[in-house]
Amino acid sequence: MKGICHYCGEEKEYKKNTHYLTDSIIKRCLNQDGLKTREKGLYFDMSSNVPFSTLEFQRNAKPERIQEILGREATEEEIEKSKNTIAYSSDNAFCSDCETKFSKIEQDFLNNIVAFKKGEYKDSIAIRKFFYLQLWRTAICDKNFIIPDKTKEYLKECLQNNCTTEEINKLPLAITYLETPDSEYTENIVGICTNNNPYIIIMNDFIIQMYDSVDDIQYDNLFGINLNNTYQSFINYNETEFKIQNVDNRIRKQFLEKYWKYQNDKWNNLLTQFHIKIYKKRFGSKPSKKNTQEFLKWILQSDDYNLKENSLKAIYEYYFKRYKIKLEDKDFSD
Repeated sequence: MKGICHYCGEEKEYKKNTHYLTDSIIKRCLNQDGLKTREKGLYFDMSSNVPFSTLEFQRNAKPERIQEILGREATEEEIEKSKNTIAYSSDNAFCSDCETKFSKIEQDFLNNIVAFKKGEYKDSIAIRKFFYLQLWRTAICDKNFIIPDKTKEYLKECLQNNCTTEEINKLPLAITYLETPDSEYTENIVGICTNNNPYIIIMNDFIIQMYDSVDDIQYDNLFGINLNNTYQSFINYNETEFKIQNVDNRIRKQFLEKYWKYQNDKWNNLLTQFHIKIYKKRFGSKPSKKNTQEFLKWILQSDDYNLKENSLKAIYEYYFKRYKIKLEDKDFSD
């Protein structure tokens, strides 16, 4: 398919299945065995404003692992969809020529990633361009990751070498590395946060935090990753050597626990609000507390901090089995 490439601005054939988050960084988190192989990923696709999540899996994911998470075998429709599912990728964004340029930026950083994690690699230009690439491509490809057009254009200019060293270093940027044992990469997270200043991308064992300007820097605890008395010391701005915040495995685990607790609480609240809305439409009054707890128990199939499959289909099934009511689209609208 032809179209205008977002990077070079020329009309060319789009390259299919191009990753907007660097594959070699995220795949050990997404793959069910923590392996560095392709297309074995399992991950939840969650909307930020509706209480539905869907397990997404790629073509080589193990059937027994899918069944373990879903509590059932995958449907034919889900299996067919998996043949075209590549996590955090896009079909209609960039041309092959620009993908080659992206690969050069990625490789310049990845060749030094071990030293970077140890705090020994401090080439600001190469480091910034790698993480700018993650931010810019995600802003292009993920409609939920919104940054101002001015900042987005600035990132592209830096990637295209149209900025001086001083200009590249003017954007406040913090990178955290989460120390992760080899057997525990699948515990980590890949995704975006929809807040701004900082704009946050979590990509396995790296957390990116970016601000539009120095004036926009503000404290965000980020589930214990940032400390009020030290967070500013890890924000790079006009630096000569890039600083990275290293977080040990104990803090990583605490971060993940707090994150999943937050997600569970958020999903419980969203599910509760949907149940109240639907129940009032159908029965003319609010459900009792006991009724709501019964509804949540039906929908949520999770341990304390690990979300399982919450879906629109499950809500339909609950109302049909509990009340013999077939819900309609209008039940979910205001």
